Amino acid sequence: EAQETRRGKLGKAALKLFNLGFVIVPNEFPYDVADGQKVLQHDLFVPIKHYSELDKVRLHTDIAFIRLLRRAKEEHGYDVTSERSPTNVASSIPGHKHVHLYKLGPKMKRFVYDPETGERHVEFYDE
Repeated sequence: EAQETRRGKLGKAALKLFNLGFVIVPNEFPYDVADGQKVLQHDLFVPIKHYSELDKVRLHTDIAFIRLLRRAKEEHGYDVTSERSPTNVASSIPGHKHVHLYKLGPKMKRFVYDPETGERHVEFYDE
């Protein structure tokens, strides 16, 4: 059974995650490459309550956070990476702590740059 929320319908697993104080959302600005591999899926694991740093998270929330990240990795095949410092201007959600969840594909072969057009792209070993 699903419950209506402002983000739409949530299944039981997502509702439980929401009730624990977190959401997993697709990254609106997904990366092409992470750890030298093609990014097949790029989501964000975000606390609903605003935290600029993980050490500000309360202990019981922190324990849930770590358990959920472990499940994302072990049960759902995500690679998990931490976010930049809260003051880094390159943060995709400035001042709001979150963690990147990736599903990775083949290794990167090389960056290709065309000086005539200025275009660049990445070649992977599966191409």
